[in-house]
Amino acid sequence: MAKNKNETIMRVSGLATWLVIFVVDALMINEYQALRVGLYLAYLLCFLLTSIPSMGVIHSPGYTYALVLQLLIALTLYLLDPNSVIPILFVIWVSLLPETMPARRWLLVWLLLNGFLIGYDFVDGASTSSVVTSFVFMGFQLFAAGSSQIRISARQNKEKLEQTHLALVATQSLLAEQSQAQARLSISRDLHDSIGHKLTVLSLNIEHAIHRTPQDTTAFHRSLKASVNETLEELRQIVREVRETKNSSLDDVLKALTQALPDGVQVNYPENLEVGAVDVRDQLAFCIQEGISNALRHGRATALSIVCESTSPFILQLEDNGSVAYLGQEGSGIKGMKERLKPFGGQVSLSPLQNRRGTQLTLRVPAMTQDEND
Repeated sequence: MAKNKNETIMRVSGLATWLVIFVVDALMINEYQALRVGLYLAYLLCFLLTSIPSMGVIHSPGYTYALVLQLLIALTLYLLDPNSVIPILFVIWVSLLPETMPARRWLLVWLLLNGFLIGYDFVDGASTSSVVTSFVFMGFQLFAAGSSQIRISARQNKEKLEQTHLALVATQSLLAEQSQAQARLSISRDLHDSIGHKLTVLSLNIEHAIHRTPQDTTAFHRSLKASVNETLEELRQIVREVRETKNSSLDDVLKALTQALPDGVQVNYPENLEVGAVDVRDQLAFCIQEGISNALRHGRATALSIVCESTSPFILQLEDNGSVAYLGQEGSGIKGMKERLKPFGGQVSLSPLQNRRGTQLTLRVPAMTQDEND
């Protein structure tokens, strides 16, 4: 996906920048060389932990510790020798802040950091050119963080748009099925009220005519009456079949959702996935749509699988290969799913997969009787 491609380009740029600074500062300056090399490698490890989702997860304690340690390493290198290339490490670090905190907070952190660095320059008796250089790098930091903020805002807006699009697709699919169901009900009423009534009247007339016609036509009338009764029974059977809307399938909804997903995302689901009632199906469809959106937005999943574990009670599981970091707190998406299934006695749970990376969303709805569905 384009999103992953852009983020990969940004990480590679950060790694290339680190490599240049490492060669210039750690390998070409002999003073404290071993210590410098160790600190630069530690800085690289922290950068990987804070910039690659598969290795570190935003908003987790480990991510925060790595980010703080990365700053402390950069400060240590700066205090060892505040040369012209060390401040670039702060540019890299500040560019990561918008991922973890709102704009006001990272702006405050940026001001405090540079206030410390410029104050240290004055106390250390740095030259005017060094102080000017510090202000220049301060501007570079702000530019890098601002660029990251714009990129993150664009990504979030795109994710919200994709989520809204999925919800719209699910709604359109459900409305189409409801429209078809209403059309079937309308046809069944017309058949019953019009044709059924006429055939019933015809049957009564023939019954009356049997007792008034000559004996030589009685057999004919009896045969005609049998044919009419047979036709009437067939009509009633058709009406019953057309009215049958209790067993509703999720196939059309799942197909529509799958076609609306971004490129590179795969979803596997069983065919003929029937649900006991239309209203339950509709709420399950919205829950599945929300679960897919959460897996893509928070877990960065690229492969999802929908499995029906049981039909009585109805248990549906959505598994993905995304991150498990967002499981610590219940978001609005999970709360919304619980509210949707609560009228039916349904339950929603989200947990990490046991044998591999990813999460499992479980939707459980108790078996419903015929009266409850009507």
